[in-house]
Amino acid sequence: FSLNSSEGIDPSNTPSLSGGESGQLAVTFTPDQGASNGVVETTLRLNASGSGATYNRTLPLQGSVSAPEPTVSPTEIDVGTVQVNTSVNEIVSISNDGGEPFRIDPISTNDPAVDARVIGGKEIVPGGETTVAVQINSSTTGDIDTSINFQAESDSVSIPTVDITADVIAANLKTDSLASVEFADTATGSATS
Repeated sequence: FSLNSSEGIDPSNTPSLSGGESGQLAVTFTPDQGASNGVVETTLRLNASGSGATYNRTLPLQGSVSAPEPTVSPTEIDVGTVQVNTSVNEIVSISNDGGEPFRIDPISTNDPAVDARVIGGKEIVPGGETTVAVQINSSTTGDIDTSINFQAESDSVSIPTVDITADVIAANLKTDSLASVEFADTATGSATS
């Protein structure tokens, strides 16, 4: 909370009011960056004197903090066993349970086998949601153990990560079973051999 002298009485100049006069004392509420959603309360103490008397008044002040509040679902994706060069597609939802919008930019991962792209809007309004398409496609065998990192344009907004795991195996080779061949007992030199 701060006193805003441009919109009323300037408290730094010891304002003077005559009997019957009134003035406005403007108070501005600016929450700290990264403040949690909710109500902030404090008091403003006014001291006045006149005609040999001193008057003290305490006024309650209340401000509401309305910040973005990102929620990610799911926060873990385990695709299990997949064959090499096979794509697996998943969907991640990012919602805003707070009172102010936020914008996602950029999305990153440390594994080239995992790609994530926003297919909804990058700006998420209060109560809104966007969708992120995730594709896992590895050209080599082995384990995938990485995270998708979402960043907001504002450093004060923290978006949870999504952990991705998979076991990429060699492709199954398809073989036709050999038909069994039987030979009957046949005499050597016979016309049927």
